[in-house]
Amino acid sequence: MSGTVAPFALAAWARQFSTLINAGVSLARCLEGLAQSAEEPLATITRELLARVSAGDMLSQAMADHPEVFNRLSVGLCRAGEVGGVLDETFAVWADWLEQDIEFRARCDMYYLLNQVGRWPVSREEYEAQLRVAIPDLDGRVREMTWCRMLGMMLGSGVPLIQSLRVATEQVYPEGGETLASGLDGAARAGRALADELSAAGMSPFTVQLVAVGEECGTLERTLDKAALLLERNLALQLTAVLALQLEARA
Repeated sequence: MSGTVAPFALAAWARQFSTLINAGVSLARCLEGLAQSAEEPLATITRELLARVSAGDMLSQAMADHPEVFNRLSVGLCRAGEVGGVLDETFAVWADWLEQDIEFRARCDMYYLLNQVGRWPVSREEYEAQLRVAIPDLDGRVREMTWCRMLGMMLGSGVPLIQSLRVATEQVYPEGGETLASGLDGAARAGRALADELSAAGMSPFTVQLVAVGEECGTLERTLDKAALLLERNLALQLTAVLALQLEARA
């Protein structure tokens, strides 16, 4: 299938799905309506989902056959919604995730565009290289924020801990993620502290401490959400400070 699905189109699709299911629309009718309103290639994919569901397949199974559109997070949330009878809630969580990701990426793009103000604009590659010099652990910070947000959302939607850990870890850390996921999986099954595994993997003391508190108090999903929010805010402040210094140097 040619073409790719734009992130904002997928976010709108997920939000509309959640709204229709919450309003009492049947799953088949919901997919039929979305197929009519979506643009290609999402419209064709939605019709394929409808055909699979009408033939008796679970929606999560049908979605899993389109990994180019539906990642493991969306499939896991869909499966949790099917099991718990709360598809509207889990798709709303997925829509939240997509919208927050779009907003974060748009903010980074805005920093780059503002960076071009002045007499010596730089290429995007040069700009990103400058950012990594100014914030050496930039990539790790973004991944840590993403991991916290994804894991917190899955746990909050009722996805089991072990499944959530594996999906979030392997999705966010494609290189070495399987090893980390196995360590976290083993810790969870043995009743050991996840915080110890995260500390050994090099996550920041801030995140490790919040995870430890969440485990002790039984509020892991809430502390993960807080960690993601604070990591994002701190990163935004650092990006703003770097941008200010860059613009000042060009004045």
